[in-house]
Amino acid sequence: MSSNSTLVMDYLKETLPTDLFDPVTLWSLGSTVAILVVAYGLSVATLDSSISKGRRFLFIWHAFDALIHFCLEGSFLYHCFFSWIPLGSVSNPSALAPTAYNFLGHTNRAYGPQAGGDAPMAQLWMIYAKADRRWGGADLVILFLAYAPLHLPLIRSTRLSRSLAFNLRF
Repeated sequence: MSSNSTLVMDYLKETLPTDLFDPVTLWSLGSTVAILVVAYGLSVATLDSSISKGRRFLFIWHAFDALIHFCLEGSFLYHCFFSWIPLGSVSNPSALAPTAYNFLGHTNRAYGPQAGGDAPMAQLWMIYAKADRRWGGADLVILFLAYAPLHLPLIRSTRLSRSLAFNLRF
């Protein structure tokens, strides 16, 4: 049995990247588990003990989802609006992730997690940007994808959306 586990471990060492569990990845996984623990704690604190397991699961799932959107995706939005570097300080500005032209009224800045330095959440998004580099800058499509889930419930609850609901099929 131990020889099989040794073979599996050797195989994993050969096939997995050496930086698979770097500090940023471990930090982000830890923050996700912490958010799940908070969601569970909220269910214990707010729900009656006689509630069904299915409803408790749904509560935890929705609380977890909301906290992920506000904490993790909110950090992306923070870096897009408040973290920037001057393009003149970068040796190769074309290597940066895209920032929309004249974003926030500036043409000489690069915004987004790429400008967040050593901030843990900026580093998290830069890992994500390895797969899709638009997540490293302030790409307008990505900003919409991160921003819309935070505000869509608010938009849908206004009187204006109620009056438009028939036409827009909300």
